[in-house]
Amino acid sequence: MSVSKENVSIANQSRAKVMGVVLTLACLVSMVLLAVYHMYFDRHSTTLALSLWGVMLGLIVLFYAGGFYFVDVKVDNVSVDIKYYSLFPIGREYKRILLPLTKIKRIKVTNGIGALGAKLVVYAKANGFETKYPSVALSACSLSQIKAIKSAINQGVSKE
Repeated sequence: MSVSKENVSIANQSRAKVMGVVLTLACLVSMVLLAVYHMYFDRHSTTLALSLWGVMLGLIVLFYAGGFYFVDVKVDNVSVDIKYYSLFPIGREYKRILLPLTKIKRIKVTNGIGALGAKLVVYAKANGFETKYPSVALSACSLSQIKAIKSAINQGVSKE
């Protein structure tokens, strides 16, 4: 995170990398446990098998739909630049929202349970209408990074 008087840049690269590795390893460990169970203990307990399947599928759904993104927010005197991509390894796509400060109507950060479920939502003016851009999930950010993003965006928008 680097902050100067004119430009603010906040990125969660190191935290996102750690969270991506931890979630990937958790999914792989649950798959290995499920495979070992079916190879050696298949006839003993249906409850254990269903529990292992539930844990594995729950981790995959959490990883895919939980909003774990690498986020890079840059605010300067002219524009707000938000770059993000999902940490889920399948179907990863780089996305970017680049808007001049004059077009931004409002930006808000919705709260979740801690950082899980927090989202960054951008509203801008386009052809006389208010346009809502796709929300950027901030689950891979720490609470201090989310606060820094809120304050940087509020400073940038209030300069206008």
